[in-house]
Amino acid sequence: TKAGSYEITATTANANGYAFHYNGVFLNTGLYTMQIPGQGSPTEPTLMDGAGDPIKIQTNGSLVCENLKIKVEDVTIIPEYIINCSQITVKGKYTVNQILTPSNELSLQLTVTLTATGATYHIYSNTVNGYQFEGKGILIGGNQTITLKASSQPQKNGSDTFFLTTNSSLAATSCTFVVKVAA
Repeated sequence: TKAGSYEITATTANANGYAFHYNGVFLNTGLYTMQIPGQGSPTEPTLMDGAGDPIKIQTNGSLVCENLKIKVEDVTIIPEYIINCSQITVKGKYTVNQILTPSNELSLQLTVTLTATGATYHIYSNTVNGYQFEGKGILIGGNQTITLKASSQPQKNGSDTFFLTTNSSLAATSCTFVVKVAA
């Protein structure tokens, strides 16, 4: 980025009721990380099998990105699901001071109420020994297998016990599981 005035806009190609806009001045040449505030409210949620709203980003009137998609959650559908705690599978190799990769994940079996189809699930663990698990997605009524991705890296060897937290409106929605970390 070079020094000078800028204007950044991001608009939905399908006119879904929201956009992003920001302008200002870069005082120096360099790389900048920016958060562009949103304006408006989405009028339609993303369909269950949909990719999301296509977004076009422009800087000073020039198109810089048009491959971005934003999924809009339907907040009117209540997430109702239970984790089958006996069917949690830890995948990948966990080693001290090794950054976790996409193969480090947790496989979970959910039982979802039919009325929750289309709601968004959010399940995450506490941080233990320097790493954690998290996943978000769309619920499908009935039995559903999902994955939670691990992030960061284990700091010491041994057995780490995690606790899962969910956004489900049902009471019995949390489980514990153990991950073994090698030296």
